[in-house]
Amino acid sequence: MNFGEKLAKLMQENGVSNYKLAKTLSCSQSSVKNWLDGNEPKIEYATGIANFFGVSVDYLLDREQEKPTPINESELSMSMKDQRLVSWFRSLPEEKQKAILILQDAPRGLL
Repeated sequence: MNFGEKLAKLMQENGVSNYKLAKTLSCSQSSVKNWLDGNEPKIEYATGIANFFGVSVDYLLDREQEKPTPINESELSMSMKDQRLVSWFRSLPEEKQKAILILQDAPRGLL
């Protein structure tokens, strides 16, 4: 399965539209379409996609044949919505993560 096929499957499984993925990654919808057509994204986008869907970049780029299972047991107990939220947060640049934590009065240890 190539990159585009894996991306399409992940998007379908998680109910993610081209628009939503493009907005999350701050890219154009035509970029998402190009990836779905089989073009591989730049590494920063591949990393963002992997983080968003909770898979490895190696899986997306067909360096791993099977979709990896989460290793962190606490993530296994999280809902799919919680997992997507954590993946989205992790895909943000560090300064945006910090800004969100400050705006939400996060405990000092998270900053």
